[in-house]
Amino acid sequence: MDVKLVMHVPGASGYHRDESLGFPIHYIAGPSRLRAATFFYFDRRRIAKFVRRLDPDIIHAHGTEDSFVIAAQAVGRPYVVTAQGMFSQINHVMPPRLASRARVVEFVERRSLARAKHIIAKSDYVADWIRLTYPHLAIHRIPNTFDPRIMEVPLDGQRQPSSLAFVGNIDPRKGLHLLAEALKNQPLATRHSPLVTLHIFGNRGSGASDYEKSTINSLRSIIGDRLALHGVVPAADLPRHVAACELLVAPSIEEMFGNQVIEALLVGTWPVVSSGTAMEENVRKIGAGTLFKNGNASDLARGILDAQDKIKAWNREETRLRVDQWLGPSKVASLHLSLYCKILDEG
Repeated sequence: MDVKLVMHVPGASGYHRDESLGFPIHYIAGPSRLRAATFFYFDRRRIAKFVRRLDPDIIHAHGTEDSFVIAAQAVGRPYVVTAQGMFSQINHVMPPRLASRARVVEFVERRSLARAKHIIAKSDYVADWIRLTYPHLAIHRIPNTFDPRIMEVPLDGQRQPSSLAFVGNIDPRKGLHLLAEALKNQPLATRHSPLVTLHIFGNRGSGASDYEKSTINSLRSIIGDRLALHGVVPAADLPRHVAACELLVAPSIEEMFGNQVIEALLVGTWPVVSSGTAMEENVRKIGAGTLFKNGNASDLARGILDAQDKIKAWNREETRLRVDQWLGPSKVASLHLSLYCKILDEG
């Protein structure tokens, strides 16, 4: 495949091209304000115009958020969509305000997918929603892969005792408030240590939302200096940080796949995940990880305690092999190539 990656960067000062990975990545600039207010009309025109000059045989729109799908449709070439984050599903689980960006994105998503034909679902959780909401779409089940450099992280490295990692944006959908409630109501005086240390990767600091500020302040009042805030860590460095923790806690209310869970399993960090999400599918398929009842803080506390017992006899090498066999880059790439050929054969 002759791959060209186009990244739209709202707020950037100008165009940039990078070929350090062996294929061109085009970073194209756009305004950062009033994008949703215009239903991404100008983003669609800008991206489609640029992609049209690249003269692709097929376009892969990665996600229905923003203008990715409508830009792909505007180019006028064969295309496929990945259900990276279905806003119709997210808004159903966690309804936003009537006048909000999330509502605009859902409107654009529904209009664009009404015209689409092929969509990639990363989990049964997403595929089931697509069948219900967009029954005309041809669903292709292709999971996410992972950065192969993660396999270089040693599984026998030193881990901080009774340490928890939380990875992701701090917003209500990711459920960090549930972890704060679990720590407050049951201090988790574990079987190994009376102290729990929480490492957060993804906090915004000075640019934090009101939700992030209040949740961080709540956690700080509960566990004090045992709260470690790492900010936004580069993706290439994150697995080594997570590998230094015993458990990953992923209390998301809604989750389409859960990359952080797969990466944690690859580096030997046991995940504790919420039920009723795609993360549940992942831990059941791999056979490693602890489930707790979605939205239930007391059950989350129970899950953390149970997980600390389960890691004693955990065969990390066997788990890494299972993940690689299921989600290895070469396997996922071949699935994509087969789909591209199928779509091109259809004309």
